[in-house]
Amino acid sequence: MNSNPIRSTLLLAAISFCLTGCIRDVVGPGPAPEAGTGASRASGPGADPISSIRLPDPPAPVEGGPGANTSMTLAVGEAGTIQAGRFTLFLHKNALKKDATVTMWVTDPSAMQVEITVTPADANDFQVPARVTADLSDQPSVDVSTQTMFYWDGGWDIPNDVTVDPTAHTVMATMHQLSNCRVGAQPQAQNHATN
Repeated sequence: MNSNPIRSTLLLAAISFCLTGCIRDVVGPGPAPEAGTGASRASGPGADPISSIRLPDPPAPVEGGPGANTSMTLAVGEAGTIQAGRFTLFLHKNALKKDATVTMWVTDPSAMQVEITVTPADANDFQVPARVTADLSDQPSVDVSTQTMFYWDGGWDIPNDVTVDPTAHTVMATMHQLSNCRVGAQPQAQNHATN
């Protein structure tokens, strides 16, 4: 009679040992992966092959890179600067009338055009003008004095306040409302080029 509880205990211990020996932590340490498979196999005499695959970590979000968005969220009274490719946007601490998120996007770092959005849309009305600067220092052959900044308003228009700095090789525009911008030759420079 006394042998039955001992047998039961030994049987439960053996089953427990077998079960815990067969279960593996998928991301825990184990045998080295087989070359080129990314899977590891159990080894030993009579061991059934057990495979596990470690999934790669998801890539980190890209900000400010080619073809990517870069954005900033500012509360009223905060200043901020963001950059996408050659374009840099600066908002003065007194610019916002309400909290806003500003997003910039370029197709690649050398793009001459940037897409700019402000959300909510009614926050796109600044008390102190926003400054959009295009850095053309990677274009040494371009005569910066012939360049200007354009903004999109159903067509490409030139802002009232554009500053060209030949020493820094930059073109800067200040605007009370933001929209897509591009850098290009001034209309007079285009006319001279075609004559």
